[in-house]
Amino acid sequence: MVALRITKYNPRFRDKTGAYKKDDWTSASDIGRVFDGKLLTLDEYLAAEDAYVGAALLFLKNAQVKSLKVTYFEERSDFDNPSGFEAQNKLWLEDVELGREYLESDLSKIIRLNLREACWTKLEDDNGTYIHFGYDYYMYVGSNKTSKIVEIQFPGSIFVEKFESPYHDLDVSEDE
Repeated sequence: MVALRITKYNPRFRDKTGAYKKDDWTSASDIGRVFDGKLLTLDEYLAAEDAYVGAALLFLKNAQVKSLKVTYFEERSDFDNPSGFEAQNKLWLEDVELGREYLESDLSKIIRLNLREACWTKLEDDNGTYIHFGYDYYMYVGSNKTSKIVEIQFPGSIFVEKFESPYHDLDVSEDE
């Protein structure tokens, strides 16, 4: 099993416990705010979002996985995102269903919805391949197909570390 954490956070800025120490944005709701002396613009946010989507789809391509199923779905109806994504998020959310399998083109929308904190899903297949999302703009991918995955050349703005998803064993049978 190859398990990776994919982030925009450079590992050089982690302390011994793994905590990220640099002042950096963690959400689409941070657009328009200043981090480390620099304003986060919509264009910069979308570039990061595009890099995450590209990394996830590249990972799936190298794992030879063409689709994933939504095995957990939680909509964030309480989230107010001031970045102007509300209409697009609402439209895309109408197509997300627990248990439904999605091809690559639709997975990119679901990945974006998770990154924008409009929902929280677990995307998985029956063979152990997954994409999970964490707080603060973390994404986790894994697959039992290890042959080519470790050699993937991810986009330059993406950092990849060997790391098992902390959401892998989430009990989805609990009612909230």
